[in-house]
Amino acid sequence: MSTKVEQKVSIIQKLDTTSPTQIVNLPEVADRFKKLYVTFNGKSGEKYYEAEKFHFAKLLQENAKLAECSKLSLYGCFLDVAVNGLSFDPTMKHVYLVPYNVKKGDNNWEKRAQLQISGQGELLLRMQQGQIKYADNPVLVYEGDIFKTGTRNGQLFVDHEATIPLKTIISLHAIYE
Repeated sequence: MSTKVEQKVSIIQKLDTTSPTQIVNLPEVADRFKKLYVTFNGKSGEKYYEAEKFHFAKLLQENAKLAECSKLSLYGCFLDVAVNGLSFDPTMKHVYLVPYNVKKGDNNWEKRAQLQISGQGELLLRMQQGQIKYADNPVLVYEGDIFKTGTRNGQLFVDHEATIPLKTIISLHAIYE
């Protein structure tokens, strides 16, 4: 058996015997997280790992349904954050962990965690990849609203006066470079 296969078997065995909130404390998980973060983001992963470890464990402690998810799916979600350079910090609103059920065989179900990237997370990813430099908050324009855009003193502007009651959405406007 090759050492890489042995390492994978070893981590799966350790995940199986570890409580969900303690997965992030396994030395193998910590090392893998930090290496992935450095590889994909070009920065040291020490502080980032400590912060994400805290936020991840807190999510599991506050949501019993997440703590019931397969440990391998939780491990995968934790590593996905390192790869993408996003955060579980709820104030940043980059990602959400969502529990869902997957059918395994006849009438057997497994609860798994899935990482869902929010609009804020997508925006950050686009900026990191150089696809955009900046994006303003989107503005929903309803039928009857007064809405103008343009440039003023070399700066883009949006003037928007909403009417009440809100009617049918006719446009969505966002400024990005």
